[in-house]
Amino acid sequence: VKKLDEPVPSAPLSAKLGHVKACFMAGIYGNPETGKALLGKVEKIKDGMVRLSLVEAIDHLYPQGSAEAAQALEKIVEADTASGNKDVISTDDALVKTALKLRSRANP
Repeated sequence: VKKLDEPVPSAPLSAKLGHVKACFMAGIYGNPETGKALLGKVEKIKDGMVRLSLVEAIDHLYPQGSAEAAQALEKIVEADTASGNKDVISTDDALVKTALKLRSRANP
């Protein structure tokens, strides 16, 4: 998770793979506490590839769902929409879908 504190390089494309791998490793070896740590990183990660990997890891770490995690992702989407940054808004689809999955699994 500490790797996600480093800035995501924009070029070359392969330079982002360290961040993507960090997300996958956190998802594989993590637990719900790791999921909370990852939720704290979503807002500052603006790169689409890394953000997608990050929310996939979060989704994996909450197999029973989490209304709190869903709410946190929805707040990030609202803030991104308010900012008007089209590059960031284009990455929000994964956040919205993950929030829906987390919320639906949390409510029986």
